[in-house]
Amino acid sequence: MHIKKSIPELFKSIDNKDMEGFLAFLDEDVFFRFGNMPGIQGRDNVRTAIQGFNDSIAGLTHEIDEIFGEKEILACNGTVTYIRQDTSKLNVPFANVFKLKGDRIKEYNIYVDISELYK
Repeated sequence: MHIKKSIPELFKSIDNKDMEGFLAFLDEDVFFRFGNMPGIQGRDNVRTAIQGFNDSIAGLTHEIDEIFGEKEILACNGTVTYIRQDTSKLNVPFANVFKLKGDRIKEYNIYVDISELYK
């Protein structure tokens, strides 16, 4: 898997809430940070955190504007639409930075402001 070309597939798995598909992109010992939340270590901990987040929303979709970077660091940006449990939507810009280990993500940082999501 060439990770740069696979970024759209990564977001497809996220938008489909396909946990196993998402986790397949991550190194076993991945470091993961979502917004201003504390970082977590390890694929199993990411599974627990993402499952909790997915359960709190009805859905989400990502529109990627740009993917850039080379070798061991990639980044992308775009707009994410969160669908709340009441079916209202929140659109916000996002940027992700990935540090790679071979064909897996060893560090995954999401920069997004979800402060309005649960209002």
